[in-house]
Amino acid sequence: IALVYVKSLLTQAFDTRKSLERKMTTENEQKAMSLDETSAIWSEQKRKLEAMVIEERLKSIGVIQWVENNTLVQKESWNSRDLGDTPLLKYKPRIEKHGSCGLVIVIPYLKDDQYTREFIFCWSKRILKVIAESKTEVRRYSLSFFRREGETKDTHFAMIRAGREEVLRALIQSSTNEDFVRSLPGKYLSSAVAEF
Repeated sequence: IALVYVKSLLTQAFDTRKSLERKMTTENEQKAMSLDETSAIWSEQKRKLEAMVIEERLKSIGVIQWVENNTLVQKESWNSRDLGDTPLLKYKPRIEKHGSCGLVIVIPYLKDDQYTREFIFCWSKRILKVIAESKTEVRRYSLSFFRREGETKDTHFAMIRAGREEVLRALIQSSTNEDFVRSLPGKYLSSAVAEF
């Protein structure tokens, strides 16, 4: 009887071990297949490299830092009335340690709120498209649109947040700039430009 009992315990232990191994394998496969990019912490060098890639892609559509605009650099003080029809970056692209990117974008004064809204939606789509289709490893994007009123005052109009896959999906599914922005999961629009 003792021999049968020991054999039964060994069989149970073996079955339990196999069950745990299967469970661990399944969990590990799920972790490997999920793109949990927040677990990796990027080095300062990696972040600088990714910022340079994004900056070059933005330059390809005419979006540069304000300090690269000779007209503005020569002025003692400037505001959004001094801009042409292309937005500018207030700072270099900011790459966070987990690989997300934040852009602070200064927009020009426009005829009215409707034009401002259309401008923000158009440039959101252009900027997100050029970054999402680039070779950068950055997968999360945040765009903040401001109008510069003076040296210390800005008017915030919108914040658009999305991941690479969401941007690529929206590009395929959306025919208009407004549809594109509407389909993105993260957005804040000030009351001046909020109507859909």
